[in-house]
Amino acid sequence: MEIRFNDPVWLISQFFALLALISLFWSFEVRNKIKMMLLIGAGSLFLAISATLLANYSLGVLFGLAAIRNFVFSYIDARKKKGVIVPNWITYGFAGVFAVSTITASAMLWHLGHSWWVELFICVTLLGLIIGNVSKGTTLMRLSFVANRGFNIINHIYFNNIIAVIIAASAISSNVIFYIRELVGWMKRRKKLKGNVCFEPFTPNHIKTVKQWAKHETISRWVDFDDLDKYYTHMLKSENTSVFAIYHNSQFVGEFLAERNDNEVSVLMVINPNMHNLRLGQKTLVYFSDHLQSLLGFSPTCIKAHIESENASSIRCFEECGYEYESTDKNGLKVYAMCPILTIG
Repeated sequence: MEIRFNDPVWLISQFFALLALISLFWSFEVRNKIKMMLLIGAGSLFLAISATLLANYSLGVLFGLAAIRNFVFSYIDARKKKGVIVPNWITYGFAGVFAVSTITASAMLWHLGHSWWVELFICVTLLGLIIGNVSKGTTLMRLSFVANRGFNIINHIYFNNIIAVIIAASAISSNVIFYIRELVGWMKRRKKLKGNVCFEPFTPNHIKTVKQWAKHETISRWVDFDDLDKYYTHMLKSENTSVFAIYHNSQFVGEFLAERNDNEVSVLMVINPNMHNLRLGQKTLVYFSDHLQSLLGFSPTCIKAHIESENASSIRCFEECGYEYESTDKNGLKVYAMCPILTIG
């Protein structure tokens, strides 16, 4: 690669690549999916302009499509977050349109690149990003993004797009660092989690903390709390509902709600999002089943949980504690039940 300071077109292309670097580097540190898609969309738009100026039309078109795609799905997700019902066919319809257009554009533009196999893998990783747009969480988007940038490095070197190469390398290294940091944090939290949990009375003082947890993506996408103050005020006054604060090593780590329905109990559990995947949920369920009489004042014949079908981690948590799939309720939630109730200890 060569630096061409005497070429105004090359300089302008590097300016837009620099804007892309700022946008994409910022997106690497964002956990909120909507913000991540907006920043990736902006970065992709700047890269599309930069690549086109250097006659790299294949990446110019594909990055342009990627920018439009991220803006569209950001808008759809933002509408959903505001409570607007967006039919699944619209989301998946757009995903299909972008998938077809990406494949078509790749096929039509392969002859403009220097290696057909590079273009092929760029197309495949872009399809991974499209699936990541419509699926829950950000993991697939991050992994597809890293793979995409890996193949883009080859393309950018060929077209002498220096800053774009730096962007691609930064994307890979930054996401690797992100996952290393996540792993180190998980290992540190895991070390602290020796011992069992216990329940204490849930009070209005706990609501402020739960409000902060409810803003986290891993909770907000599964549990819809419109007005937590009103919700908990109602639940704490209800004769058929018991609300407990989950404590571990004197630290408030979650909320557990048990609602009586005749001789059965329906439960809802919310764990501190920074302490997920540490088996606190399993410990909580075991503690609850072992102390039913003292906690509820009666022994239910069955404990049930209503869980979103896509909430794989919660389903796995309940299954590991002896709950089995029973049915699907009128709201489309999967009902997992433990009947008879198993106790340990």
